[in-house]
Amino acid sequence: KDTATVAVLYDLIPLVYREQYFSPRLKPAALSPIWKWRAEQVARRFEKLNARFQRTQHIVSISKASIEDLHRMFPETSDIPYSITPLAAQSLPQPSAKQIYKKPYFMYVGGTDSRKNLEKLIDMFAKAVTWGVKEDLVLIGHDFKQKDYNDTMLLLRHIEKSNIKSRIKIIGYAN
Repeated sequence: KDTATVAVLYDLIPLVYREQYFSPRLKPAALSPIWKWRAEQVARRFEKLNARFQRTQHIVSISKASIEDLHRMFPETSDIPYSITPLAAQSLPQPSAKQIYKKPYFMYVGGTDSRKNLEKLIDMFAKAVTWGVKEDLVLIGHDFKQKDYNDTMLLLRHIEKSNIKSRIKIIGYAN
């Protein structure tokens, strides 16, 4: 308790998007009491952050937005000095020569959770195609192959209804 500390803050996504983050991503039939208990346990752990951050002398975060989320959710932390060290400041590995798709394309890499607004991405891509865009849209990420995730199911239905579904390629996990 008497030791000076620095806390690292990545994000508060589970608290900022609590409704979405802790809502079931699987079909309701696949849910179990254990999953619900685990979600509640994780939520309680995040709620203890306020006390932890109040005991630190400095916060290092990957983004100004994360610091703003912290201050909005835990106003008591507003007086704690902080530094921003973006992850992009790291040197990045050179891309491999591995080709994931043969034609020119636009690419999205990430999850399918609803806060990513991928239905809007699909709609805007469809609009761009009507304007003459020739590239395809490639979707990369583990969640795209998790067909029992509720968010993935909704997104796949949206793509299926789209008049440009043949221009959308789902790669799934790519390494």
